[in-house]
Amino acid sequence: DGGGGDGDGAAPLAVGAETEGANAADLSLFLALIEFCDALLPTVDRSHLIHHAHLLSVDLVDLAGAYPHVSGFYKLVRIVVDVCETCGYFDGGSGDGGSGGSGAVVAASADAERCYSLLGGFLRALLERVQRFKDELLAAAMQLLLRAPRRFVGGEAMRMARVARHALQMGHAFKPLATAALDALERWLAHAELYAALRPRLPELLPTLHAYLALSAKASDRAGAARADRAAGQV
Repeated sequence: DGGGGDGDGAAPLAVGAETEGANAADLSLFLALIEFCDALLPTVDRSHLIHHAHLLSVDLVDLAGAYPHVSGFYKLVRIVVDVCETCGYFDGGSGDGGSGGSGAVVAASADAERCYSLLGGFLRALLERVQRFKDELLAAAMQLLLRAPRRFVGGEAMRMARVARHALQMGHAFKPLATAALDALERWLAHAELYAALRPRLPELLPTLHAYLALSAKASDRAGAARADRAAGQV
């Protein structure tokens, strides 16, 4: 089942401590499927997924609700949300370049609104639950929240800023989470409306960002010193 795994080996990558699985082989297959989807879907024609985004979201949200301590479902939801957001699916378009005529665009827009409403409710609930998560389960949930649609971020600016801050704090031990947080902040602050919504929260983020800036400066200094040493050796 979706919460498969026996608690060791690959299990910590897919289930939280509160979940005990029954089949390690199913868990390994589930993990492989997630990695496959994560690697493949961003590289293919996204319109093929967009046409099924609403139905996929319904099924994945149901599964994540039934198995809230299986991080794999948060990862799959993140993949769907990421593709939808990249295509502008939640911005009123069809997500496929407008092909199919005005009727198709209207139908797609209605599906997009239903999909956004479903995902928005799920993400708000996740904002409440994520405070009780730990370790890899927490990281997977936060990575999903950091890929939330811009519309959602604008309406939840205070809580999303807290998610970004927490992700940056955790990112020193788990680099993919730091990358997700920095990428999210770059996307958000590049959007005028989100910048306005998040600007009052920037002072909360600066202390956590300072640590990354300091690390970057030290790395730059080391690289410069290494280049100087190589140049001196060539003289």
